[in-house]
Amino acid sequence: MSLETFQVRIGEAEAKTNDLKASFENLWGMVKMPQDASSSTVRDTRGLSGLIAVCLSGT
Repeated sequence: MSLETFQVRIGEAEAKTNDLKASFENLWGMVKMPQDASSSTVRDTRGLSGLIAVCLSGT
């Protein structure tokens, strides 16, 4: 692998990392709840762990 190819791949990886970080921060902002949230609201957000796993896997 040439140095130029390596630098291109590093740049692509950094871009994906930044996109993933922004997506995670947006998702985290959507699921934050006050301490006194009802149990039904908490139950509704438990399915998001699968969504986070999908985001992290890149699919």
